[in-house]
Amino acid sequence: MESYNLHLYHTRLNKGMKRKEFAKFLHLAPITYKRIEQGYLKPTKKQIAKISAALKEDFTIYTLGEYSYPIPLNENYEGKFAKWWYELIGKLWVRITVFVLLLISFSVFGVGFYYGDVYQNQGESLYTSEYIDFINQIKEKGTPTISLTNDMIRAEIFIQDETRFYSMKVSYKENNPTSYVNVATYHIDDYRISYVVRMLDNPMISVTFADYNTGDTHILTYSEATKDEYTFLRFSDELSSTVISDEEQAVRDDIQTKVEANIHELNPYFDSLIEQKLGLSDYKFYENVCNDFALGNKEMNHVMVISLFLIVMGTVTIAGSLFAIAYCFIYGRKKGTEAFYKDEYLPSVINTGTRAKKDFFFTPFLPETLFEIIGIALVGFGSVRVLYYIFTFLGTLTIAGDDFTTIPNTLLSLFMLGMFLLYFIDFDIFLDDKRLFRNIFLYFIVFIVLYALESVIMTALNDSNSIMLMELAANISPPNNFGTITCYFLMMLTLFYTPKRIQSHKVLVLYRLLTIIPVGIIITNTIIYNCANTLWGWNLPVWTLYIFSSERIQFSLLCVSFLLALYFLKLYYVKKYGEDKARILMNGNRFLCTKNIIGALIVLVIGSLELGLANSPNAHALGLGKYPYLIYCAPLILLYHPHMGKRNKAVDYTTMTFYALALCGAYLVLLVPFIILIIVSL
Repeated sequence: MESYNLHLYHTRLNKGMKRKEFAKFLHLAPITYKRIEQGYLKPTKKQIAKISAALKEDFTIYTLGEYSYPIPLNENYEGKFAKWWYELIGKLWVRITVFVLLLISFSVFGVGFYYGDVYQNQGESLYTSEYIDFINQIKEKGTPTISLTNDMIRAEIFIQDETRFYSMKVSYKENNPTSYVNVATYHIDDYRISYVVRMLDNPMISVTFADYNTGDTHILTYSEATKDEYTFLRFSDELSSTVISDEEQAVRDDIQTKVEANIHELNPYFDSLIEQKLGLSDYKFYENVCNDFALGNKEMNHVMVISLFLIVMGTVTIAGSLFAIAYCFIYGRKKGTEAFYKDEYLPSVINTGTRAKKDFFFTPFLPETLFEIIGIALVGFGSVRVLYYIFTFLGTLTIAGDDFTTIPNTLLSLFMLGMFLLYFIDFDIFLDDKRLFRNIFLYFIVFIVLYALESVIMTALNDSNSIMLMELAANISPPNNFGTITCYFLMMLTLFYTPKRIQSHKVLVLYRLLTIIPVGIIITNTIIYNCANTLWGWNLPVWTLYIFSSERIQFSLLCVSFLLALYFLKLYYVKKYGEDKARILMNGNRFLCTKNIIGALIVLVIGSLELGLANSPNAHALGLGKYPYLIYCAPLILLYHPHMGKRNKAVDYTTMTFYALALCGAYLVLLVPFIILIIVSL
């Protein structure tokens, strides 16, 4: 005898009917019959009576005892295109082509590093010799000046009198001609005016007016397209305020008058400073210093953009080529051979060993696809927080009160809820074939790619001469959880996959104990990444710290605990019923409900822990107590039903695409600095 759903499936095939036609024959709704045949639903007493009458047999016996457990249908078949594709990637010339692309990718990566070395160590070659001589003389003849925020020292030349202070400072770093500052400060009894000259194609003057009487500070911007011809551009607060009262306008007019009273002294006084301190009478500030700096700085920015572009493209294409090589060797095959991933389905329940109780009638009714849609939607909404940060940073959004904290935190809570659901789906399966090796290789490549990109970009931002970009680097922490995900799949490899060469029980136990390695990596990376620089003061450089990039502790607790629980639950079924029968019983509602209860309890414990630590600053420093809303996932997990039988590739690829689009919002933070650098360099 067969299980209830397999009996219906074989009866339908024997009659040569399609599902819709057979459902009509049984007097059942097509969607209801489809779910019964696939094993998602148990037939009710009324439906059993209809089936028995139509088939002219007692269908009740197929819903009793071990026959009440569904068996996934053997519907797998390979289309002509898929067969042609797998045979194509198995050909030698295809693999050689991919290997050549890998070599080209390494070449592109190497050229990118060459340009990076030019930017870091050979930047002086991009400037005029007169400008480099000018910078070197400041270093030789200038006064060492200590930074107000750290112990770095830079050379400075200056002149001053009772009200004026003119200064020129070079970079703290050697071989860095780009970090050069010109400042003129006027001290009056009631106010102070500071002019900072930014040497672009058309010099820009950023003016800070500090009123000692009111304590107010105003920032004005001027341009100088032609020498000594200054054009007022704006007050900085005009971006957020469009309506200005008459009183405010009067104050602004007064400030502008005071600023413009001194602005025409900038070029003569800077020329005088250069001549007095360096003895360069022919090297003028506007005509020579500003022009030479702007031209050289533009070349430096071009080199930096080229370097970043080639490194990014090289890294991505290397990753793609490596994955393509692995894909060819895993999936490629010679003509006439069968696919390795062909599933083995049992024809019926094996009536040997311990008898199993009748399966539960209740079926968890939230399908995997619905879970994915909910999770993807939550992740997508949660990723919007990155755009919120960007638009706020650019001044296009106005914030009030605690908006800058509450709104992103709310969006992050949605993101965490969605990711929790998606993680549960990802690891609520028993992968015991070559797909495990594919996933391990794939996620490790993604981790390495993101590690390289994040390290290069964050290092470039930290070494940037732009205060804005340096502040951005100090306040962002780009995520890279794919190394931890690789460890999750390594756990699945050691827990659920058994190599054919392992024959003895002792060797198998030792193999299972290898699970300690990925768990240990997860724990070590989590502790170092969260504590090394913030709590322990190790000050690890970016390249070192990002090696230990890890998933949030809550996700690691969920995945590690759930995978271990699944292993012991499966082990219990195998010990009690045997390997073959256990595989069948694990498709039943009894096993699904048990598994869902375990998952919900784990989420409940994690959510309760988050609630208990919500007000603990020490816990927050470790990343705990920030997401109490995770407890809401527990009821959903109780009702989850995994996919059974043949998968719909169109649905899988669609959900995977939307998942990638939703998740990439979290990585926009990596693209923004890159885009800013490109715009600045143009």
